[in-house]
Amino acid sequence: DLLVAASFEGDKTPPKALQTIDSSAFHVAVAAIQKKRFGGKEGEQFSSYDSALRGASEFLLVGLGKKDAWSQEKLRKRVASILSYGKCQNVKSIRILAETFVSGPIRTEAAAELIPETLDRADYRFDKYQSRKKDEPKHEIASVELLFSKSSQKSVLDEALRRARITAEAVNLTRNLINEPANVMPPRELARYARQTAREGKFRATVLGPAEIKRNKMGGIIAVSQGSHEPPQ
Repeated sequence: DLLVAASFEGDKTPPKALQTIDSSAFHVAVAAIQKKRFGGKEGEQFSSYDSALRGASEFLLVGLGKKDAWSQEKLRKRVASILSYGKCQNVKSIRILAETFVSGPIRTEAAAELIPETLDRADYRFDKYQSRKKDEPKHEIASVELLFSKSSQKSVLDEALRRARITAEAVNLTRNLINEPANVMPPRELARYARQTAREGKFRATVLGPAEIKRNKMGGIIAVSQGSHEPPQ
């Protein structure tokens, strides 16, 4: 549904990689820049529906700001905005030309890891206990595809994607544990989960009991636990 590429402020032409992936989208981007409808400023967006587009019905050009200010944090913000845009437009699939986000400290491998990780984390919702109206629309992205113009880096990029998946799953798992109410996830249950995760991941987990917590002078944990019948762990 949606093809996404990015461009920095001051660029006279869109990235050449876009021409490789979709020449029609490249020409649309060139025209937008030349006619000053898009300048690449941070957070700027230009969208176009063009029947000549090869792999999508809509093309979105995202502004990244100045190259010398480009950072991981700014990349994360721009990627999260792409997900938000896609949901607002009710698209089902997004194709992101990842190497158009590459510059300075962000190399191709880093972009291949940060983009999917950010998308997964930005899409997180803890609505386990929320009821939803039958007629309430639920905008979800069915698939996201990362595009690269060169196939020679496939093995490196596959490894970056693997790391991204592990990181995002770990972060979202931690969010789930934190967001559960105290009656569902008391200290003993959290400790059990920690031991189980350690066994599955083949690493060591140490769970402190009330005596060890007191010995280590963890006053904050002790104080909070006094309001519960559950002993601290």
